[in-house]
Amino acid sequence: MTATYQDKYIDVGKNKIHYLDSGAVDSGKTLVMLSGWPVSCRLFAGLIDIIASKCRCIAVDLPGWGESTDCDKVFHSVEYNADLLDKFITKVIPGQIFTILGYSTGGVIGVMYAHKYKSNKSLMVYSPPLSALQFME
Repeated sequence: MTATYQDKYIDVGKNKIHYLDSGAVDSGKTLVMLSGWPVSCRLFAGLIDIIASKCRCIAVDLPGWGESTDCDKVFHSVEYNADLLDKFITKVIPGQIFTILGYSTGGVIGVMYAHKYKSNKSLMVYSPPLSALQFME
């Protein structure tokens, strides 16, 4: 499979956050993907190839994961990452309806985000063995 995504970077607080962005921007559907720790968002490349024709796909490297910087130098609790995710979403897809797909630790962060921030979103949590997603790379 050929990756159809664009590597992008955005400043959130002190950190430069790396994310992959692809797909049908005008579809009205956005899927925000959070990987497990400390895996790169590139884990989702194969999935992006499969579903990008149907929705916008945004896969995020949280601080210290993949290609994102870790300038805060603090313990990255689930709540810290949920707060950073809110700032990221506010900058990248402000006011849009979206779904979070969280894998492993990303799922836990997604649940915290959904609990803490009552925005227009839905949540999917996926926690299989890592090998279950590796076939997509």
